[in-house]
Amino acid sequence: MQYLLNFNIFKMKLKNTFGLLFIFILCSLLFSFDVSALAITPSKEIVVFSSGLEGTYSYIVQNTGRDKVAVDIYIRGDLKDYFEFNEQTLILEAGEKKTFSVKMKLPNMIEKPGLHQQRIGALESMSNMEVGGGVGVGSRVGVESIFDVRVPFPGKYAELKVKTADVALGEPVKFYVTALNYGLDKLNEVTIKITIYNSENKKVQELTFEKFSLEQAASREVLLQLDTINSQAGIYTAKVSVEYDGGGKAEDNVGFK
Repeated sequence: MQYLLNFNIFKMKLKNTFGLLFIFILCSLLFSFDVSALAITPSKEIVVFSSGLEGTYSYIVQNTGRDKVAVDIYIRGDLKDYFEFNEQTLILEAGEKKTFSVKMKLPNMIEKPGLHQQRIGALESMSNMEVGGGVGVGSRVGVESIFDVRVPFPGKYAELKVKTADVALGEPVKFYVTALNYGLDKLNEVTIKITIYNSENKKVQELTFEKFSLEQAASREVLLQLDTINSQAGIYTAKVSVEYDGGGKAEDNVGFK
């Protein structure tokens, strides 16, 4: 009887020991994560190309982790050779923010029109073994900001963006449509049209916005609303188009219910 009692006490102690060990390991793992984390602002810059365009842009990098880190600054993209940094490496204490600047000088000509996306980033340096007093082997933390260079298309050219959201039956559906002039020429007559189709691909309604003009590199967002009071519940598709003088047209589709 005494033997069984002692054995049960031993099992309880063993169970408690394993429980404490499990909690210790779990806490160790939790505290080992997010030792390093970075943030960068602004998250995006956009420029429209012109011959020899120059500019200087400021960025802020923050160490949101708990350890001191060295951070390497870099850029990647097809136009990276036209950018220079005033700093190549930053040393950041926990919670510290530092600023660096990027100087851009674009060439006189870029042959390919359209979007040229660069990425400006901050990446934990391999030298963190020395800076942090001995950081364990693991993945390097990094963060990137987008830098878009838009090269205008010859003549007239436009693109569009559209945003909407699902609504309750009887509430109006709002469509936010942005027309963007990415051509070298002014757009004298821009028309925005939305055609609504039901789940059987039958046209049920059409929305239009009055004509307007867009200067080169300009954009305009307009709001069109669909009345759903007499509509049936279901899945619908909105076919959005931006038509402009010269016979040009940009199109996109968006679903809603």
